[in-house]
Amino acid sequence: MLVAPAPASNARRSRRVTLEDSPSATWLLREPGSGTRGTTEELLRELELAPAVLTVGSNGAILESVEMGLGIALISGDAAASQLESGALEEWRHGRLPLRREWHLVGRAGEDLVPTARLMLEHLGTQGGRAPVANGAKPG
Repeated sequence: MLVAPAPASNARRSRRVTLEDSPSATWLLREPGSGTRGTTEELLRELELAPAVLTVGSNGAILESVEMGLGIALISGDAAASQLESGALEEWRHGRLPLRREWHLVGRAGEDLVPTARLMLEHLGTQGGRAPVANGAKPG
């Protein structure tokens, strides 16, 4: 989702925007090599936007930077949930958003997955996601 600082008088938690009409916004991006950064850069290319960007090192730092008014950011809805709920941020909705991304889980063939990886697979299963196990990794 795309998040922006919520105006003090804003009771809404989301609104529809036209990104093409607001290229002056600075986009806050994760570090080079981050999947979130790659997804954001791909979206900006598709929209033919070349905004100012600021690299920030973590999701928490990005969210704090957005709250302070330094820019807008494409970030996981789970990462921004508490700030959206509190009204510190608002979601900017656009026809191209939300984006869907593929996730990959890697484990060693013939070995049990670590507990965190098992929890992720269990979560995907309860959310209706497809969680295939390949190359001999054991879900646990």
